[in-house]
Amino acid sequence: MPRRRHMPGKPAPRRASSHAKYPDIYRRSKPAVAKLRREAAAFGVNGIMECKADISEARLGSAARRG
Repeated sequence: MPRRRHMPGKPAPRRASSHAKYPDIYRRSKPAVAKLRREAAAFGVNGIMECKADISEARLGSAARRG
């Protein structure tokens, strides 16, 4: 009996991409992403952030800090 890897007739299960996880990051224009990353870097949140809450929090925080 051959081993079935997934349900035939259905698409194979895919690993979740970061595009799927953070659609709002990838939807933004590239300069905006760069700006966001720089802003986040100022807070020590590095790379693509752990969660979107971090980002919004960081954005709010930086705005508050600027005044």
